[in-house]
Amino acid sequence: MFSILLLDTNASFSTTFANLLRHSGYHVEIAQNEAEAVALHATDPFDLILLGLPNAESIHTVLQRLPQVKAILLLPSDEGASPPLFQIPDGVPIFYKPFRTEEVLAAIYAALISEGAPNGPNRYTPQP
Repeated sequence: MFSILLLDTNASFSTTFANLLRHSGYHVEIAQNEAEAVALHATDPFDLILLGLPNAESIHTVLQRLPQVKAILLLPSDEGASPPLFQIPDGVPIFYKPFRTEEVLAAIYAALISEGAPNGPNRYTPQP
């Protein structure tokens, strides 16, 4: 069974989406901040992290601290969004809320089966 870490500051969204993922057959843990995500991963490594953080700096921090984990970004609506403070790595899927659940589930499945988890083309490579 693949394991997913859902990192989102919106507790209501996290609970609802985690339950949907569990119903789809995934083991899911929820974190509400970067420190909690890193601590959970250190205890029991995850195959994929879903990042729903509201600012680019937090996303960048998580991607740097967990470079071996594949990632998918679940960002707030792009209406009025400012440009990211860093370049999002190639191969990291981005979905804006509200998103179509079936599209995110397909991206999760594709990320997990691509070249085996946790290493594959969607992993983050820190830039110098």
